[in-house]
Amino acid sequence: MSIQYYELADKELLRGIEKKEFRLIFQPIFNLDDDNFESLEVFIRWDHPILGALPPSLFFNRVSKAGMQGELTDYILFESVNACIRNLQEGFGWGVNINLTLEEVQNRRTVDFMLHAANHLPEPDKLCLEISPDILTAYAKYAQLTGFDYDSDPRPEEQAYLKSCKEYLSPYLDAGITLASDSFDCVAGAIKRAGMLGMHAVKISKNILEKDFIAEGDYLRRCAKLAKEMDITLIAVGVDNVGLLKHVMRSNIGFAQGLLLAAPSSLTSLKKRDHSEYKEAKRTLMLLSKSESNLQNTKTALQEERRQIDRRGIGANGQAILARSALQPAHSMARSVGLAGVRPAFGKKSQ
Repeated sequence: MSIQYYELADKELLRGIEKKEFRLIFQPIFNLDDDNFESLEVFIRWDHPILGALPPSLFFNRVSKAGMQGELTDYILFESVNACIRNLQEGFGWGVNINLTLEEVQNRRTVDFMLHAANHLPEPDKLCLEISPDILTAYAKYAQLTGFDYDSDPRPEEQAYLKSCKEYLSPYLDAGITLASDSFDCVAGAIKRAGMLGMHAVKISKNILEKDFIAEGDYLRRCAKLAKEMDITLIAVGVDNVGLLKHVMRSNIGFAQGLLLAAPSSLTSLKKRDHSEYKEAKRTLMLLSKSESNLQNTKTALQEERRQIDRRGIGANGQAILARSALQPAHSMARSVGLAGVRPAFGKKSQ
């Protein structure tokens, strides 16, 4: 049965939680210097008995309206932390990121749970809170500003606002938990503001990555230089083709994730895989990417897809944009609960 003709009922959500129909899958983030997994990002799926595996985009709004965010978030937090513990115990060393909204970070329940988890981990910085961009853009909304230039340097009044925001991040930082910002199109502005908040990493959205690649620009290269100066790690997301991977590496961005490198799968499957198959795949793809015609074909395809989306809201292959949401990070109480562990190698700052 098609999801568009099926309305999820509250009792189905409750049953799904009680019968453990929800599960987590993980997508690696790669260190492009050594081709190894640096960390994992978690995705949530609901194995609905009628509709099959559902991504969060198809049930999150219903969960919110039904007031069941707490139950689902508890599950995601608990399973994510347990996955991190198992990784460390088995010698894999992969960190995990838990995506939270600004409101959730301030929630006492979240604070208590994460601090408890950090106290039971030999390396608490393997836990990373990946906070939604709201924390970086909140000042403009608070001050009711329009046309705000997020790539500009924070003004004194915004600096004071960010300083107040850092106060409720302090418990996490003091416990050794790593902080990152979720995808943000104004990368330079995100780096500046993340640095003021004590964050350690910023994720680059697929949207800005595609734009910079198509334009053959150097915006991301300049951002990478700024990030290095501020001891902030950049992570490129949505690296789904050879052209984007090539552009990431040309821009001196050292960490990436996407379908080109590895698709989301179970933790057990990831642990059984030999990293060498990813290394070999990347070597082959990089050799192919040396062909300028190949890169040009990739740019042309991306340009056409973006034109189709702008015109009709569909992709170049005729699929609704909703299809893209199948690979969006697991969404928690306010926006997302994904994982993309930021490890000490990501420029851990001394507190």
